[in-house]
Amino acid sequence: MPIKRRKLRRIAIVPTLLTLANGICGFLAITQIGEGGEDRFVTAAQLILLAMIFDALDGAVARLARVAGAFGGQLDSLCDLITFGAAPAYLAMRVGIGSTDLLPSQIFVILSCFYFACAAVRLARFNVENTPEESSHQSFAGLPSPAAAGVLATLIWTWGQPADSAIGHLVRELQHAIPLLLLVLGMLMISRIRYEHLTSRFVRGTHPFVRLVEILLGILCLAVLRQYALGLGFALYMLSGPVLFVKQRLFRREIEPETPLAEEDLF
Repeated sequence: MPIKRRKLRRIAIVPTLLTLANGICGFLAITQIGEGGEDRFVTAAQLILLAMIFDALDGAVARLARVAGAFGGQLDSLCDLITFGAAPAYLAMRVGIGSTDLLPSQIFVILSCFYFACAAVRLARFNVENTPEESSHQSFAGLPSPAAAGVLATLIWTWGQPADSAIGHLVRELQHAIPLLLLVLGMLMISRIRYEHLTSRFVRGTHPFVRLVEILLGILCLAVLRQYALGLGFALYMLSGPVLFVKQRLFRREIEPETPLAEEDLF
């Protein structure tokens, strides 16, 4: 076997291990949720957030080593379904059932199943529609499952922080909106609303000064809001798709008022 081929095979192990680390974090998160308790729920949320680092690194390492392929893509989706589908759905269900008596527990079960099903459809659709062309990596059709999981995970992660501030109190109040979040996040995942690929935006995008300002604003938010900055970032990203969708539709109507929106344009 040529030396170069052996080196490539060894390099291919690294992104595979990173992908598996993502799935293992999801599995460990599920075990923590099963044990129950506020501390366990917070740990599970932290594991989901940790998995996002592995999920971001595996593809980058694979492309850098030029070993990206169908196997890695399929394995990545399987691990994503565990970590960003099953784990956050189960976590939201357990936290939601214990946070309010206003809704029956069956509602949380149904909405959590809906969220999980939407994540599965989102990942399957991505596998079918994803292509190697660079243009297909500029944006996503529908909210990516890691971003949806990030909204739920950061909300529950801040549960473990002191609620002695106005922001901390607001975050705890927002936990009563978990049923609505499950519904909205699920619908956004299976929608056709475009979401920008953040890596492409900052690495391959134009207008470097604007990108620098955005990065500095992010650092400022992190310094001021601390543990809440990550949650704010996920929330803004979740809202960016619908906002851009409405903006594009309004602009299109100004230019082509005679063209009605077709149903398939929405989803």
